[in-house]
Amino acid sequence: MNYRAMYQNENVLLKPNTQPRRPELRPLPSPASRKNVQHPAKYGMMIFKVVLIIATIAFFYVREQASVTDLRNEKGKLESAYEELKVSNDLYYEDIMSKVDIKEIERIAVEDLGMKMAGQGQIYTYSNDVDDYVKQYAEIPN
Repeated sequence: MNYRAMYQNENVLLKPNTQPRRPELRPLPSPASRKNVQHPAKYGMMIFKVVLIIATIAFFYVREQASVTDLRNEKGKLESAYEELKVSNDLYYEDIMSKVDIKEIERIAVEDLGMKMAGQGQIYTYSNDVDDYVKQYAEIPN
């Protein structure tokens, strides 16, 4: 509290200043600066929009994560079905190959189809050290 000093009989008496205080005068804001002042309603609406955008992004992210998880599960099921079919196919192939009789195939080829067995000089063999391809440097004789 503001006190004013009064002197009476050479003594100092302190009395409160009862005079009303004037408010400090501030310059009025310019029109350009008034435009920059955001109203609480606009500020709240902006926060609401940001929260809504974040919630939308989070929703789509969670949905995509669930989709990825479903696809991984489906991939696992398809891989296991593929392995089962591969094993089954190998078993069928072994069963078929065990029933093939080479002597019977030769007999049908020679007797029924008129083919002849290859003779000496008609069979050419080659060795290939590289497994991926063979280079042919000359025509194969008939």
